[in-house]
Amino acid sequence: MVLPRLILVLSLFSLGAVSFMSIGKIVTGTPAFSKSVRQFGLYGDWRVQGHWAMYHQAKYLRELGIGFLRADQSVSGVTEGPDEIADPDLALERAAVAAAFFKKSLRLSPGQAVAWTSLAWAEALQGNLKEARSALETSWKIAPYNVSQAGARLTLADLLSDLDETGTLFDEFTDKGVLDDLRTIKRYRGAQFRNTLAVFERYQALASREALTP
Repeated sequence: MVLPRLILVLSLFSLGAVSFMSIGKIVTGTPAFSKSVRQFGLYGDWRVQGHWAMYHQAKYLRELGIGFLRADQSVSGVTEGPDEIADPDLALERAAVAAAFFKKSLRLSPGQAVAWTSLAWAEALQGNLKEARSALETSWKIAPYNVSQAGARLTLADLLSDLDETGTLFDEFTDKGVLDDLRTIKRYRGAQFRNTLAVFERYQALASREALTP
């Protein structure tokens, strides 16, 4: 009887030790609890708008990147006024910082479609078209029917097509990604689908070919 009890006690002790170590890793590896993993964002503060992200390092880094990527949409003492935009050098600098944060986030958690879409935008703003296309395609592969990402991806795909002087940047895979996004917003956001076809002429023929009508 002694031996089985001893085995049971040791097993419970091992489980408790593993749980304690896991909790310790969470506490020391998240910005909410650990100063060592905190970094400064757009406003010179380590905190991010999405407080939930401060408990997940990859999401925290992603939110810091989004802050820099959307700086022109912010109005504060450290950004431009409501009717102003950043000068080109500052915009490029912010895009580079954003891209660096997205890459760090994706190294920790590569399955984030929103981070890949955001990275694609950051690369495009820097003129890195091939890198932007690669990140955009990864977002499509990870989440082909993601309604929250569809609009941003369709807008970026159109922009990259305009910037592509070689005419070789996009292929059938891009058409598939665009069609998946069009089908998604047609199903869940009819008004957005109609507006998308009205704004982006290059998608009209593609939608017509696939019988995607408003």
